[in-house]
Amino acid sequence: MHDADVAVTIDADNQHKPQDIKRLIDALMTRESDIVIGSRFLNHGNSVPAMRRVFNRIANIITFFLAGIMLTDSQSGLKAFSRKALETIKMSANGFEFSSEIIREAHYYQLSITEVPVSVVYTPYSLSKGQNLSTGLTTVFRLIIRTLMR
Repeated sequence: MHDADVAVTIDADNQHKPQDIKRLIDALMTRESDIVIGSRFLNHGNSVPAMRRVFNRIANIITFFLAGIMLTDSQSGLKAFSRKALETIKMSANGFEFSSEIIREAHYYQLSITEVPVSVVYTPYSLSKGQNLSTGLTTVFRLIIRTLMR
């Protein structure tokens, strides 16, 4: 961790805008949250493809049942973490279940989560990444197994 007070993750598919990172860090500090998630669905100016909306809603519901927290964008690739969150969360996921596992861990350790609106840009490259039915089913299976093993 190198004594960082804040860490930010951003997916490498160029879907999120790096200038939104400041918005997440500001929310982390001013709202005294442990985790801030950049939500594509709180920015009504975003044009999110219909299938992405459907997959995300399904993921939000599954995450709610496994973690007890309902969010608008549980699968966001843009997140900021406080030092407390970095030192507390124990991650074991290395696939798409990473996002839901963070939320489950936050609930387990009673860490606060805030969502802020962020911009999103979809390109043919970013649309080729992410969830489809096969990866979605694999992700759900892995999340259930990890939840049961907790």
